[in-house]
Amino acid sequence: MNVSGIREILLYPPSFDQISLIGNMWQLWLLRAFSLCLLFLVLENTARLILKTSRSIWIFRFLVYLSGAFFILGFSYPWDCLKFILVCLLFFGVMKTKKFLWGYIIIGIIILVGINQYLLKLNVPVINDLSITDAQKEVTLRFYRERQMNTEAIPTVIRRIAYNKYSLALKKGVEDVFRVADVESLFFQEVHPLGQKSIVLFYYPTFGLFILSLWFMIQGRISITKEILIFWGVMAVVYFSISDMDAYRKLFPTFILLSIIIAVGTDKVLSSWGVLKKIAILALVLNAYGVVANAVDWTRRPDFWLDNRPLFYRNVFQMKSLNYFPMVVLADMFGRGEKYCHLYRNDCQKFEFAENDLRGRLIDKDNLLVGFWGSFANITTASIDHRKVIESFTLRDNIANGFSTNVVAIEKILPLKP
Repeated sequence: MNVSGIREILLYPPSFDQISLIGNMWQLWLLRAFSLCLLFLVLENTARLILKTSRSIWIFRFLVYLSGAFFILGFSYPWDCLKFILVCLLFFGVMKTKKFLWGYIIIGIIILVGINQYLLKLNVPVINDLSITDAQKEVTLRFYRERQMNTEAIPTVIRRIAYNKYSLALKKGVEDVFRVADVESLFFQEVHPLGQKSIVLFYYPTFGLFILSLWFMIQGRISITKEILIFWGVMAVVYFSISDMDAYRKLFPTFILLSIIIAVGTDKVLSSWGVLKKIAILALVLNAYGVVANAVDWTRRPDFWLDNRPLFYRNVFQMKSLNYFPMVVLADMFGRGEKYCHLYRNDCQKFEFAENDLRGRLIDKDNLLVGFWGSFANITTASIDHRKVIESFTLRDNIANGFSTNVVAIEKILPLKP
């Protein structure tokens, strides 16, 4: 493994979720260690409550703890960890009392929606999809398009049966629920020739183990209690439906449920003899290879796997040219500039955090302007009038769509006198 890559991962700047909770790098490392430890403890207790054999517990550990999703949640997303830990605590209550299953589920739904909607101020997709106002707009648009087709119209009374705001709102809500069965995001997210970027949940050989486990469950050769399947099934759907984030983050409870099923099924397969056992062993070996290959790739290019937005702020505030100007104007595209500034610098009073478009600031004197190339001019423009680039860097990801991946620091050049 690349030692410098490991160091880069450990020193990676805080995510947007973390920057509001920490004031220096020591606090960041403590928060990351605390999040990973808590996540490990609740997952360990969950596995011990559900799984009956030591081999199934070790299979669960192999699938979950060596997944990139487990690491990235604890490393970068403390609010995701908190929400998942609360779900696990409610599950512990279900297993301890052996009753009030739906009461715990309703409490979990209220807590998750409350955290997303009111504490974190996040968009809750299923609530928006069930909005009658949005559904009414879609009904109006559909009627308008039908009139534009100049065909014999179906009577409005008949059309209202299908085209009404309530049925369309319900349709969108159901679509959100069924998106949780995202097989590609769950099982097929390794690096491939198309260069698709996503954190891996299961490595693709695990899909064979899942099919075997599902087959054994249908045949009744393995069993998981009804309360476990209902609780984790409902919470997985709810967690996915109310979360507006990357697929691997909102699929994490689904990932845990499937890991439980695969662990029980694989344990049963390994207890038998014959071709199925050989297939299961081969799948586990290939899975181990996937873990190693993915870990090596992480150390070689951590900026490919991790969010580049925090990297933008770190690199900007570590620019040497910032020290030579009394005023610096930053195109703060993501709205976190002031928080990151206090993490890296002690002279934040000289920074102005402006909007994305800095073309109107080209007449300023004695200022340094910093931002993506597209903040100053069209990205195809070769030069910027009366300015010169004195420092720049390039990000791997196109995190500012249409603004280029090049970040530049530009100073004023006064025009020559005639």
